Amino acid sequence: MRAVDELIAFARSPDPFRKAPDNLAELQLEAARERFAERRQKIRVLDKRAREAGITTIDSFADLVPLLFAHTSCKSYPEAFVDNAQWSHMNMWLGTLSSYPTDNIDVADVRDIDDWLDRAKTAGHHVLRVERDIGQILLPRPVDTGSRSFDRRLSCGRQPVDTGLCA
Repeated sequence: MRAVDELIAFARSPDPFRKAPDNLAELQLEAARERFAERRQKIRVLDKRAREAGITTIDSFADLVPLLFAHTSCKSYPEAFVDNAQWSHMNMWLGTLSSYPTDNIDVADVRDIDDWLDRAKTAGHHVLRVERDIGQILLPRPVDTGSRSFDRRLSCGRQPVDTGLCA
């Protein structure tokens, strides 16, 4: 079983925070290696950060730090896309942050950002919208996780947070 699959199964267990495996850190590091190898070429922002940092493999948790997206990555779409109803451009922007193709989001007659988010969800893309003092942030979430609490556990390890973001 792959480390990613093992972690997902563990996160879906009834109480993953109380019964962490003894090798959790090693399992998380191996899962990070797997995901990086699988998704680097599919997520343009990740590939760019890896090239800039000179990271080709994940050998330690320290290798992950330069790959973290700045909050500006999730707010990097030009406001003109929303202001001018350029929803297909929003699809392309979202595609730079996700390994899932976004061309299946129907943008016909989209009225506003909420409508576009609904269409993204209908197409199987789960985008988390967070209002912060720095502005609005849109974060792609895993597609078939099963629950919002699962997203928090998988995204933030042992620390559950209501926003799905790690503090």
